Amino acid sequence: MPEEIKQKIHDELRLLETELRTEIPQDLKLAVAMGDLSENAEYTAARNRQDYVRARNFHFFTCWARSDGAKRGRRSRDHHTRRETAIRDN
Repeated sequence: MPEEIKQKIHDELRLLETELRTEIPQDLKLAVAMGDLSENAEYTAARNRQDYVRARNFHFFTCWARSDGAKRGRRSRDHHTRRETAIRDN
């Protein structure tokens, strides 16, 4: 994967994490303060946005993990798989 695409994915991950950890909790807190959550459009919108951001975050993290920049994680998984296979064979 080209370095500029890896950087874009990394930047997008940082933005999503910021939104997920700071902006959305503030929106949820404000919506809860307004009262009845069953009829609160702001609360529903904030929860929907939270779900969307979590899904995007997972997507970008998966893309990054599959890139060449995450070889250490792949190596670890391969080692773990070989170890499990060796244990099962015995």
